This record gives sequence, C-alpha cells and structure tokens, in this order.
Amino acid sequence: MIKVTGSLFSRFNAYVAQRERLCLGVLVLSALVVRLITMLYLRTYQFPSDWEMGYEMGRLAQSLASGSGFRLVRPPFHESDLTPQPSAWMPPLYPFIFSFIFRIFGIYTVSSAVVVLLMQSIISSLTLVPLYFVGKRLFGQEVGIISSLLWTFHPGAINYAVRRIWGSSFTALGLVLIVLLFFRLRDRPPCALDSFLCGLTIALTALTNPVVFAFVPFALLWLFWNSGKDRKKAIGQVSVITITVIVALIPWTVRNYIVFHQFVLIKGTSGLNLWQGNNPYIAEGWRTAAYPEQRVPDEERVAYLSSLNEVEYSNVLQKEAVDFIADNPDKFFGHTLRRIYLFWTIGFREKDGAGGQTVLLVSSVIFWGLKILTVLGIVLSWKRWRETSLLLFLFAAFPVPYYITITDTYRYRFPIEGLVLVFVAYSISYLPRLGKLGIGRGMSKLTM
Repeated sequence: MIKVTGSLFSRFNAYVAQRERLCLGVLVLSALVVRLITMLYLRTYQFPSDWEMGYEMGRLAQSLASGSGFRLVRPPFHESDLTPQPSAWMPPLYPFIFSFIFRIFGIYTVSSAVVVLLMQSIISSLTLVPLYFVGKRLFGQEVGIISSLLWTFHPGAINYAVRRIWGSSFTALGLVLIVLLFFRLRDRPPCALDSFLCGLTIALTALTNPVVFAFVPFALLWLFWNSGKDRKKAIGQVSVITITVIVALIPWTVRNYIVFHQFVLIKGTSGLNLWQGNNPYIAEGWRTAAYPEQRVPDEERVAYLSSLNEVEYSNVLQKEAVDFIADNPDKFFGHTLRRIYLFWTIGFREKDGAGGQTVLLVSSVIFWGLKILTVLGIVLSWKRWRETSLLLFLFAAFPVPYYITITDTYRYRFPIEGLVLVFVAYSISYLPRLGKLGIGRGMSKLTM
C-alpha cells in the first residue's frame, strides 16, 4: 500500500513540476470554490446585527464611507447614540478597504457582506501560493504541495474567510509573504527591489496587525546571521527594508500625532490590552475582563474614563496594569503561563463568526492531531534547523504580545497557522519513510 501510494504521489509530483503554474491555479480555484460553497451553504453573509458585521472594523468603515473620517464610538458603548470620536482603535488598512465596499454596495447591506466575504475568500485562497513556495524552499516540492492542500481545506482558513469579517486573512497572507521574501533575500544576489518589496509587505501587514513587529527584528537578525561573509549585502538589505517600513508608516503616524498630540505608531490600545489581561477584576484562569466600564462599580471613575480620548484612556489603563503586575507578580506569572497554554491549544469557540446557528467546524481530535504532527515535523527537521529557524523565530516571537495581554480567541493564533502547516506537511511526507523503516525492521527480525 505504501509503495503504491508513494508511486502515485511521485507521478503527481512530476506532473506538478512540469505544470507548476497550472496546478497552483487549480488549487487556488479549488480553495475559492470550497470557501464560496461554505459561505452559500451556511449563509454566513446574513449577520444577526450590524455590529456583528465587522464589529469595530465595520463601524470604522461605516464612518469612512459616510464621509466622517476614521471615527468610532469606543466599545463597550458601540450601540449607544454617542458621537463617534477620532480613533486609532484598529489598524487602518482593513477598515479603509472595507469602506470602499460600503460606498459601492451600501452600508451594512447583504450585498456588501457578500462582496467582503468574497474578497476575504480570494485573499485566503491566494495564500496557498506563497505557502507552496515556502514549503518547497524548505523541504521540497512534495511538502509544498501538501502544505497547499492542507490550507485549501483548513477549517481555520475557511472560517476566517467566510464566517467573520476581520483582517485575519490579510495578516495570514502577509506573514507567509514576509517569510518567503526573506528566503528570497537570502538566496538571491543583492537586489534593492526585493528589499523594497519585503519592507512594503511588512508595512502593509503591520497596518492590518501591528503584532507582526514582534517578529520582524528577529527576521532581520536571521537575514544578517545567514549572510555569511557577505555582511555588506545584509546591511544593505536591512537598511532598505527599515527605511521602506518607516516611510510607509509615516502618513498614519503623523495623522495620529495631529489627532492625539502624541506618538501613536499604528493603534493606541496597547495599554487597554495590557489592562484586560492584568487587573484586579480578572477572573481566575485565563478569561479577560473586557472593559473597565463593565467592571468598575465607581460611577465617577467610569465618567472620568469616558471623558478621555482613546489614547489617554489607554495610557491610564496601562499605568494601572503595570502597577497591578508590580504588586502581584505571582498572579502575572500564573496568568501568563495560562495564556501561553491557551494560545497554542485554543480552537474555535461556538460563537466565533456568523451563520445563524453556530457551527463547530473542527473537532478537538483534528486540532490535537495537527499539533502532534507539528511537533513531529519540527523534531524531524532538526538537521535543517538553520533553514527552519526563520519559522521557529516566528513561532517564538509573534505570540509574545498575546502572552502578556489577552489570549481568549483562536483569531490571535490564526495568522501563523499557515506556516505551522509546513511542519505538518513535512510530517505527513515523512510518514511513508517511517512506515518503510518499520516494515524493514520487521522483515529483518522475521528472517533472523
């Protein structure tokens, strides 16, 4: 059986090698069809309320589409009649894209929901192309194919394409492209265009999810570390990447400075996020206290917090969180350990996404199976640690902001899930060899 399966896959491998573009096109189309069928079958374009159609992203897009600018009524008051205020609550790129759809197809209409979910499905489907090349670059074409196939049917990729309007699919694509571009920078002769494209991809990804900056310094160090004796090449590449990122982020940073009169790189909620995971009201365990207005019984203090702009509000909460951590290091340590565990083990919650009756897309068996295969893939690839270290740096650095703030949804881990699948694919590709080894040893014992 192993021999027959291996032979069939070898033929398929050879066919893909001859018609790589055609096969990738078919895979992208297949992934898109899977996502659209899911959307139509579950009717995920029918949201229970306007708020659930994009949450804060939707409110910001609504404000932009109506000509009011980047404004938001700060949660948890989103359903109130308060006047939206200038905001840096969310990274700007996705709300701006979302707002164009609102302008053309109507604000909070079914047509807009269909179009935005279609857009997310296309982005999600296209992600398998750079994922294929990352797998191929690290472990060969076979792993590249398996990685792409896994992404095509991955429940998480489908979920964040068609059941929840958010920038998650954009971030996932951006991270895979960043990793691929760093491999390209290492493998090819110096090229300013490659470095510029890498820097631009980093900036655009950060404008959908600034947590990417937790990984970027390690990626730059990896590039320098792997440059060998050609340090000049690495210095030039790092310089172009850094300058490109800075220049790309200047317009939004200047806007934030003008609005809030202080430096805000991309979003101004880091203090709130730190407070949500570190405050006197947090429940034992890993669940967070969402907003202080929902927890603080003092009406005077609630009124004070409500009078602040977003950045002032976040700064006040950041000071409270830091004081809490300093006074309760044992609780901070315990909660952090729980958040680390939760980040890597959490699956879909039944209330994630839309679609009428909530649907559990994946069982714990599948999730734990993928985790086991991921660990196995990392262990089996230890001889290639220098090559795989870029991905390992990503897995180590990207979650750190969540470890110390909040980790209560699978959405936080999802952006790196595609690259995790590369190790799953390597494990799957290695299983026939393990089977042959076991059969060979068994036959040797029988003949002794």
